[in-house]
Order: sequence, then structure tokens, then C-alpha cells
Amino acid sequence: MKGIKETLLAPRFYTTNFDEMEQLFNTEMNKNLNEAEFEALLQEFKTDYNQTHFVRNKEFKEPADGIQGPMRQIFVEFLERSCTAEFSGFLLYKELGRRLKVLILTFQLNP
Repeated sequence: MKGIKETLLAPRFYTTNFDEMEQLFNTEMNKNLNEAEFEALLQEFKTDYNQTHFVRNKEFKEPADGIQGPMRQIFVEFLERSCTAEFSGFLLYKELGRRLKVLILTFQLNP
């Protein structure tokens, strides 16, 4: 993954080199691929620990509202960066899904 320069109007998003990913995770191209580790990684993605990453209940809100001064700015930046990272991940998975659909259609049309 490669970072893109971050500016106020263009937060840092990550791009993926799909050709390199194919070389890493294709068992025909990468004979050293540990399939058990790869399956464990996929299971971790399916579990999605981030679903409860930000709890916005009373226990969160009251202490968060109490953060003031420079620490508040750091806290807000943390939340903003976390949201940006989540959105960047969403875009990545959306693109992966689109590419997989194209790949599946290609194999169906050209068995």
C-alpha cells in the first residue's frame, strides 16, 4: 500500500497495487503462500472488530465532553483520522469487490 500526500482538502488515502497483491496471494504465483495464515487473516476481516470501535453512549460522551484545550484538539484529530481511515478502507473494499465481480464474469465468459 502506498500513502498519498495529505493536505487539508485531500486527506491521506491508501491505494493498492492489485498486481502485487495477486502475486502475493495467488497460490500458482506464490508457492510459499501459507494458506492457513491467509484463511486466518480472512476470518479476522469477517469478524470485523471495528464494528464496536467507537461507542457513542453516555459513558463515552461525558468524559469526551470534558476534554478541553490542546488535548481536545488531539482527541478530535484522532477521531477525524479514524473516520478517514475507515472511509479509506471502505473505498478499498468497494474497489476490491468491483474487481472481483469483473474477474468472476471474465471466468464465466471464458472458462
